[in-house]
Amino acid sequence: MDAPIVSQRGREKFTCDGYIFVFERTSKVDSTVAFWHCEQVGRCKSRIHTKSGEVIKKINEHSHFPSASDVEVARFVTWIKRRAEETVEGTSKVIHLCMDNLGSAVCAVIPNTGALRKRIRRTRNNLGAVPSNPVSLEELVLPEEYKTYSPSPGVQESFLLGDIDEGSRRILLFGRESWVQILQTTDTWFMDGTFAIAPTLFSQVYVILAKKYGGVHPVLYALLPNKQQSTYQRLFEHIKSLLVSTQPR
Repeated sequence: MDAPIVSQRGREKFTCDGYIFVFERTSKVDSTVAFWHCEQVGRCKSRIHTKSGEVIKKINEHSHFPSASDVEVARFVTWIKRRAEETVEGTSKVIHLCMDNLGSAVCAVIPNTGALRKRIRRTRNNLGAVPSNPVSLEELVLPEEYKTYSPSPGVQESFLLGDIDEGSRRILLFGRESWVQILQTTDTWFMDGTFAIAPTLFSQVYVILAKKYGGVHPVLYALLPNKQQSTYQRLFEHIKSLLVSTQPR
């Protein structure tokens, strides 16, 4: 008997003989009987029926070859998701523990570490779980409510405007999405940085201000990991990507 796995969207899957099936529905006659179709829907018409986790019927041959590595990758991703849901371990620890017993062939085809980190963050954000205090920037998880801003009931806009790079190079950029146009329509910007109020794991709070409407207004707030020239360059390259065109002084 093969163990069920779960898709990215939370749909139950079942593996059998190197193939992956997606849950469709339970039998109207017997609630312990489940109907499944091949995950390559549209390409393959193979189906199975299971009862209490055992395959009791197979319908149609597969139109493709089985893949043991695809099955192992699906199981691995499910382990990652479940461990993220059930523990408060750091992101790196979750990945490390789940990879402990993987063979080299599977390690070669699993998603890269960056993709796995994002999956863990998304899983925990969806749960609303409180993670352990991060010990590194790569383990920092931003709750969804920190990523948006609601100026009035029923109105919501992005507040996290950039999550740039990973690990020790990670930069977070915040600001009201609607205020970015202020930078777009003025030719005078001011910048200021402070180290005294930088949160743990970051080195500096960097503020972008714009001259507009008869005054100078803070528009963007960046959390920087250090004060290296390359970090400022990466920050401003990202800010430029948010704008259609501008020539600040």
